[in-house]
Amino acid sequence: MLLAANPLDDIANTRTIEGVAIDGRWLDRGELDELLESVSESYNAADDSLNASDPSA
Repeated sequence: MLLAANPLDDIANTRTIEGVAIDGRWLDRGELDELLESVSESYNAADDSLNASDPSA
């Protein structure tokens, strides 16, 4: 994980993720944001589907 700022200076800097290496593949901030958006959309679609089939919701 590559951070934009030193977490030893301020623990909040752990939220400044610039990229992550996973299994030899580098994911930059843009790719991470795309993945997060995709997961969010999938979750919302699944939640909507469950609510539509549950009349008590």
